[in-house]
Amino acid sequence: MSTIGRSRRIIRLLLRLFTALALLLAVALAILAWWVPRHGEAWLDRTLRARITRIVDDASVEGYHFSMEKLETDLQTQSLVISGVELDFPPALMDSLRTGAVQYLFAASAERIELRGLSFWRLLLKSEFKLQAFELQGPRINYLLGRGKVDLADPFARIGGRGAASIDVLGADTLVVRGAMATVQDLGERLPQLQLVGLDLESRDVRVSTGQRHSGVHVNVGTAELRFESASGQLADGDAIRVDRVQLSLGKRSGRVFNFQHVPQAVSTDTVRRTVLDLRMDSLVLSNLDVDLLISRQVLHLGHATVHGLRVEASLDKTLVPEPSRVKLLPPAALLGIGFPICVDTLSIQNAHATYRERDGETGQWGIAPFSELQGEFIHISNEPEVILEHPRITGHATGLLFEIAPVTLNYAAELDGSQDFKIVADVSDMELVAINPVSRSLLRIQVNGGRLDSVHLTMEGNERKAKGLMKIRYTDLLVRVEPGTPRAVHNSMFGNVIETMLKETYGGGLTADRERKYSIDRDPDRAITTYLWHAIREGLARNLAPEAWDRMRLMLRVDAKERREQRARRKAQKEAR
Repeated sequence: MSTIGRSRRIIRLLLRLFTALALLLAVALAILAWWVPRHGEAWLDRTLRARITRIVDDASVEGYHFSMEKLETDLQTQSLVISGVELDFPPALMDSLRTGAVQYLFAASAERIELRGLSFWRLLLKSEFKLQAFELQGPRINYLLGRGKVDLADPFARIGGRGAASIDVLGADTLVVRGAMATVQDLGERLPQLQLVGLDLESRDVRVSTGQRHSGVHVNVGTAELRFESASGQLADGDAIRVDRVQLSLGKRSGRVFNFQHVPQAVSTDTVRRTVLDLRMDSLVLSNLDVDLLISRQVLHLGHATVHGLRVEASLDKTLVPEPSRVKLLPPAALLGIGFPICVDTLSIQNAHATYRERDGETGQWGIAPFSELQGEFIHISNEPEVILEHPRITGHATGLLFEIAPVTLNYAAELDGSQDFKIVADVSDMELVAINPVSRSLLRIQVNGGRLDSVHLTMEGNERKAKGLMKIRYTDLLVRVEPGTPRAVHNSMFGNVIETMLKETYGGGLTADRERKYSIDRDPDRAITTYLWHAIREGLARNLAPEAWDRMRLMLRVDAKERREQRARRKAQKEAR
């Protein structure tokens, strides 16, 4: 057979094959056109229900139960609507959380989940949600955390498990969450309970992926606006925290927290001596906030945080029994001990007020020391090793008024190398000393009747064990007496007669001094940095006031001796005159 004949034969064979295939395809399309309207969506519903259930099961710890009341698909609009979604876990898994076999438990429900522009084939073949819009209505979420750090990549890593490249778990042009509520319960007692109410989220160009090449969950978002109506929680010591409203903007890299409150448990229920803290803040403004890292990797990277309208009241009732001793960390150690990375370039404080109240164990009276018009700025607050290499210490500067009249300045620096070394330099000036009576009368039984503080300069260098420094003080015409009404026995134990006598005009009147003295102190490990600083101030004052007291005592002895000599001379002259 010639070559031309064989070619024609092959062509005819191919034409017949293509014709048969075309007929088969036409028949298949006809059957599909008949079947899809009648049975296609039902088959797709069953298949998608099974596939979604399998995806959730793969991502969950064994024993979880997933259910949905209703699933509806629309092939023409490529939409999927799921109603009555619920994911829960059996109570038996709580034992696994307590023993550490699992790090967290997760329960959730939602009124309605709607996916529009969904690629069904991607979902069926690759277990990927690729869609135009994702809308979640009324979700209710409950986290239970164990004692270890939660890895957000854990549930995603169980899905598919294919290859080393990143897997797109979710890709959406628009993602919307409306009216969410979330509860977090921490068995590790770092934050025993936290509840978020009225959470709304609007975002664009969302992509959530995970993979083996780069660990963790990766969230890429074009723009996002997150807000919730309120947040409340309970701390390990029983105190409560609350936030009225929060707004975060990914596009603007900014955020704002409104009306933060730290409210102590009822003081009447306290049976041990502890510092009770009541903290309120009008707003916290965040700028240059990396929301991606915050959501996906639990890393707080922040350029600038500004605290507005801070009000702090700290109270200590020394009539109560001391609480069991426990070591309290200084600020650098507490920062390094936080379980997730933090990096705040600058923290500013605007228009803050602080009040310290202490009730004396003997007098039963409260002494009050107010600080007002506080302004401050602290930089390089971080526990990330890479950041610490570049900025190895926290530094800060603050100003304000003591007793609403005396200017105060404070400079602070602390090393972040684990040594807990720190330095504080503080100055107080221009104060009429009668202003301290609300403290001195209640806590020391000393009433100041006059005098002026020109300046106090304190330096303090130390670590978690000991500190040393110097105090320079200049004051004029200091007049004090034991508080009127003090019981006679207490008056005598305080050398009240000596104190009041030594300041009489006969012996020079009020004390005046311009001195500088060094001091050194040991730290009680169960005392906070504020008590540590107060210990240094007391030691510095004692070392500066003692020389003046001894000088005045010696002056009293000289004056009395001179008076006795003059009296003897007068008696002798009178005797000779007779």
